[in-house]
Amino acid sequence: MQKYWKWLLICAVIVLAVPGISAQADQENQALFDGYVSRLLAWEGGPVSRRAGLDSLSDTEKFLYAQFQTLAEDLAAGRATLARKTYTLEDFGAKTVWTAEDLGVEGSLLDGSRISEQARTKLREALAREVSYDTGHIMDLLLLNCPYELYWFDKTQGSHDSYNGGISYNGVQNALVVSQTYTFEFYVAQAYQDTGAGEDAPFTVKAGLTAAPMAAAAKAKSIVEKYAGSTDYEKLQGYLQEICTLASYNGEVANDLTTPFGNPWQLVWVFDGDPDTKVVCEGYAKAFQYLCDLTSFAGNVESSLVSGYMSGGTGAGPHMWNAVAMPDGKNYLVDVTNCDAGTVGEGELLFLKGFSSGSVEDGYWFRCNGANVGYAYDEKTTDIYGKAALTLSGTAYDPAFAPQSSFRSSLAADGSRTITGYSGTGTDVVIPSELEGAPVRSVGADAFKGKNSIIRVTVPDSVKTIGSKAFADCGHLAMLIIRGDPEVAADAVPAGTVVFCGESTALHGWLAAKGYKTVALEKADRGLTVLRLPEDTAEIGQQAFIGSAADAVFIPAGVRSIGDGAFGNMKNLEFVVFEGNKTPRLEGSPFAGSDRAWQIGTASGTGLKVFTSTTWQGLFPDGE
Repeated sequence: MQKYWKWLLICAVIVLAVPGISAQADQENQALFDGYVSRLLAWEGGPVSRRAGLDSLSDTEKFLYAQFQTLAEDLAAGRATLARKTYTLEDFGAKTVWTAEDLGVEGSLLDGSRISEQARTKLREALAREVSYDTGHIMDLLLLNCPYELYWFDKTQGSHDSYNGGISYNGVQNALVVSQTYTFEFYVAQAYQDTGAGEDAPFTVKAGLTAAPMAAAAKAKSIVEKYAGSTDYEKLQGYLQEICTLASYNGEVANDLTTPFGNPWQLVWVFDGDPDTKVVCEGYAKAFQYLCDLTSFAGNVESSLVSGYMSGGTGAGPHMWNAVAMPDGKNYLVDVTNCDAGTVGEGELLFLKGFSSGSVEDGYWFRCNGANVGYAYDEKTTDIYGKAALTLSGTAYDPAFAPQSSFRSSLAADGSRTITGYSGTGTDVVIPSELEGAPVRSVGADAFKGKNSIIRVTVPDSVKTIGSKAFADCGHLAMLIIRGDPEVAADAVPAGTVVFCGESTALHGWLAAKGYKTVALEKADRGLTVLRLPEDTAEIGQQAFIGSAADAVFIPAGVRSIGDGAFGNMKNLEFVVFEGNKTPRLEGSPFAGSDRAWQIGTASGTGLKVFTSTTWQGLFPDGE
């Protein structure tokens, strides 16, 4: 919940920081609506209200407070539109029949045929005691405790209350019978009024105000569910790509300093599915923050919404972006706005990258496409988060990072360590070169055996030996990246694993004996994205993965057919590995538009079929 309140606070800061924003009532109401939308989209759900000051209320005022709060919530959520409520004496728990004794009047309550003035005075005094309230005080407390639910309320006009009814005389009881009603009306801010409601317009809230936030919440949650099975890095990367696909930058609004604060600043317009609703930087940053706040990350990932000033990119001036703490213990900049198409950081150049120079105090500079892009935090941001949370990394985040706590090891006689086990759940694993202050020299026998979650493993150059069956039964292991020149047990690596290594390594001979050729290490250094299909896949339909950003595709053995255009227009695709012992039936042109020529090769003794780009160094011996 701490992140949520930081979000609300920073939203309030931005309202004050955007040029052209005044403290007028309409801007205040818009800011409250922004806060209400944040509540509506909150991952914990429902309005949050405190009860400060309620002890100062009378019983009648407590009743009205509860009634007004419910009305405010119903109006805010669209469950009601008329800001008017009427109550009877029975609603207040007050008496409706008053005898002469009750009123302290001796004799008859009549003066001739009319109710006496004394009786009327005594009744007014009695009702004032029974039904005592101060509407202004009640509304002050509601604005304190439930400000966002009152985004529609016009504080400059306030509320209006009246009462009417009648008094009759009961001669049998010598009593007055009261049929009094109390009506409370609350003025609606002009921006939220239903102008078609005629004379009730000042007290009527437009319907449908929260329909878009509700739809946006559903869309955002579907995106989070889409990436639920991905690594933490892939989730963040996916969120950035989804937002850039859904959103367009509203340069016209951003450059017009007279534009009132409103929807272009809202994350709602990112997820509403309407291509005409464009946003500015706040919309991009808030949308990314919202997706992160909805997400359960495997590691220690926390995004913070930050604001300040930018040089370059979309132009100099106020800007909002995200500072993301990653599992490696470092913080990284994510500027979704300037990763969108046509911007200086297009292609994720401002996504979890390292800065070229700078500090929290002086701002940070990033190098993108030959240009310098600067980010300076504003004072409010540094006050809210503090220096530690805003200090960024000078190097890019490694998607294959795995916490050292995930590795089990033993201490050898020479003071080095041997990896003996792995308890992590990530798909990309980077074996550390040092554990507990000692160099890692060996990957022990069975160290990663049976870890089906692993797709890629990187072995550092400190490792000198890889033991028997070190990666046995790793059913999804697709790539082994070996940076040094270790001695590798013959059964250490499962058949079908693509091995990346340097040209001078002794692994060449070992790989050749197994029927492989090496793949140049620099290919792996690009950070290949792997698409691994479910093991029970039997058919891949037409255009199933058209336009995917994957570099490599691993197709399980059970696939018997691949449809026309299934892997079409995949601009990054370098190779496709089929893990069965039968070549699948190719219908039409599965790789049409993927910008590379494809050929088929076979790895001796493995039954592995590989479709590989002719521009690559050969994966397998010629002619096989």
